[in-house]
Amino acid sequence: MQHARSRHSGRVLTGAFNRSRVIVFFLFVGFARLWASGEIPVNLPTTVYSYDERGDIRAIGGRCLLVARGDDTYRSLPFDTVVQFENNNYALGQIKLSVDGKHVFASGAGGLYRCDIQSGLWKSIQPPSARPSSSPAIAVGPDGVLYAGFGQSFWTLSYTGLFKSTDNGDNWSEMNLVFDSATVSPSVNDLVVSASGRIFIFGQPDRGTGQYIYEILQDGTMLKVGFGSMLIHNDRVSSYSQRVVRFGTRPGDSTAQKLYFATDDVTIMGATVWPDDDTLALLVQKEGRFAMIRMVDGVIVGTRDLCASVGRFVPWITASSAGGRKSIIFSGLGVNLRIYLDTDETVPLNFPVEYPRVFDVLSTRSWGIAWVDRHGWFRFDNTGRVRYDSAVSRRFSSGIPLDSKLSGRMIFSEYGRRIIEISEASVDTIFTLHNSQYSGSVNLVDVNKGGDVIHWVNDQRILRTDLKTGETDTLSLDGWPVAENGTVRTPLSPSGVWVFGTRILAWAAFTTTEAEGQEGLYEYTGARWKFVRGSTDGDRTSMVVSARNDSTIIFAVAQSLGSFGYSTPSIVMMRYADSAASICPGDDVVTSDITSLTTLQDRGLITTESDRVYRMSSDSAPIEINLRTNVLKVCEMDEYVVVASFMRSLFLLPKREMVTSVPDERLAARYNASAEAYPNPVEQGKPLAIRLPQCCAQPVITIVDLLGRSFQSTRCDVGAL
Repeated sequence: MQHARSRHSGRVLTGAFNRSRVIVFFLFVGFARLWASGEIPVNLPTTVYSYDERGDIRAIGGRCLLVARGDDTYRSLPFDTVVQFENNNYALGQIKLSVDGKHVFASGAGGLYRCDIQSGLWKSIQPPSARPSSSPAIAVGPDGVLYAGFGQSFWTLSYTGLFKSTDNGDNWSEMNLVFDSATVSPSVNDLVVSASGRIFIFGQPDRGTGQYIYEILQDGTMLKVGFGSMLIHNDRVSSYSQRVVRFGTRPGDSTAQKLYFATDDVTIMGATVWPDDDTLALLVQKEGRFAMIRMVDGVIVGTRDLCASVGRFVPWITASSAGGRKSIIFSGLGVNLRIYLDTDETVPLNFPVEYPRVFDVLSTRSWGIAWVDRHGWFRFDNTGRVRYDSAVSRRFSSGIPLDSKLSGRMIFSEYGRRIIEISEASVDTIFTLHNSQYSGSVNLVDVNKGGDVIHWVNDQRILRTDLKTGETDTLSLDGWPVAENGTVRTPLSPSGVWVFGTRILAWAAFTTTEAEGQEGLYEYTGARWKFVRGSTDGDRTSMVVSARNDSTIIFAVAQSLGSFGYSTPSIVMMRYADSAASICPGDDVVTSDITSLTTLQDRGLITTESDRVYRMSSDSAPIEINLRTNVLKVCEMDEYVVVASFMRSLFLLPKREMVTSVPDERLAARYNASAEAYPNPVEQGKPLAIRLPQCCAQPVITIVDLLGRSFQSTRCDVGAL
């Protein structure tokens, strides 16, 4: 499966088109009650990014805000329409409690916010003259003054600086800072105010300096005091990197810092401190395990084994003194815990609702796997039962190059040399490409329904391997398109191969301009390739994402823009009983930013960068599925559609229970489309010119089920839904 990137930055998903933009996240109060009774939640562990405590109040920041008073029984304060996020980064980067414990200050990719704990209402408190390029750094001084630092913009330094507010963020003033006798507006990546009121930042004063730890003196002077990730505690300036820990000294102490160097088999993955204490806790990785090292006044006083490491997933720790007892908040690898230092007691954190940050989801007919940030991969079935899958997490900590196929098996290429299967019980290598036999790599792979024969792409060849006998043969190139350059004839590269029942399909992608008009879908029949469907307007196109079940196969194809990604794609659909494939009606609004694609019985579902879901068909207009939440990805199972949502995590939705918005019936005539048979351009020498119908009319709202059968025809307003 290819990874498609757009010409703009944004989220990156397997087989996705991306376009970055700022969107608004809406609050759905009591959202769980809005859904049909057949919905099945898939409860995954909460992803934690930040923590703060003041008195008996505790706050946790992640994909929502969780607040507890007195113990670790948390309630959620979801985001409302005030909170905006950039590039789909739906998470709080940092949180701080106000001195009076009435407010939580939070930063995210869209700016700086304040939440009233009692009412749960949010307010944007972004300084008017500051516009961050990433989550602002925030800190609260012992006198209640709120500080906010902004990191360097990618294009300019004009939006950086350090600001302060004496009224909980209602009004701001930029601090006048001086470095090397010049007035500066520094880039601030981290910000800490000590228990005594000293201000420290990690950043750089201007373009010509590196990033260091600076103390902001009372007259605004920036004094360089260290380097590395800073740890401010009990008026000490400590720091760490992956190999070194620097235990700082107090003001006026002329002794040198204590330095600790990690041995070659140890990597320092994180550290935390208690603000008014000389205790420091390190998260280290050694010989496949995570451990915690505790230091007091620069002396190691204890260690604690935590867990086995899993792939490249790294847990997160932070210091806590709730209830007067020192403890560590541990989040990652499937658990969220509080670990007390005095007794080594481990207590699960009590979250009333699960708020994981799901990056990807894949499914078969009856089970699937979901990737949760910090934790790893979890396996779920069609009843919603969940278990942590350490085998998949250990092997695939950077994602899996696989899209949803409605079958009993997950089979794909790994690193271009092996073909891997994720089964219900294990992860296995079922085929290895040996250099003595084949050059190049395994680029794409598919398996027949019985699971005993795989078809895979190697350079310009499509091969077939019998897994029972181990025998491999190469399919004939007879009828396959070629590019001619003088006397040189080069086969077009396959950008996909599929075993569709007893049929074998492949998509021929462009190689040179001499091959324009020959790209498209081909079927292997009678030891010869037969042309099925071409691309749009005869442009140089490639298949970038696909999905299939037993009855339908669907592709997204688009013109290649080279290093800039792909243009607006077309959706090509073919049913098993058909001899030809059709382009689904649609317009740029629907198909401009596809992020995932899956089948839905004899139709298709796509998700887009606008976080919407559309049902696609070759013979009707696209239908928008109103899921009342921002959607990352959908996958088909036997009876359910798996929905990965930015706000609602992961849930299974029965195929027949959905609220949708559909185009006005009067517009249906504009979307007329039917399967068409085309001659093979390799044989006829005729390029194709296929244009999509356009429609600029706005849809209205009605109620239908996911498969298009109306059960309530009354129109209503969005608010009424």
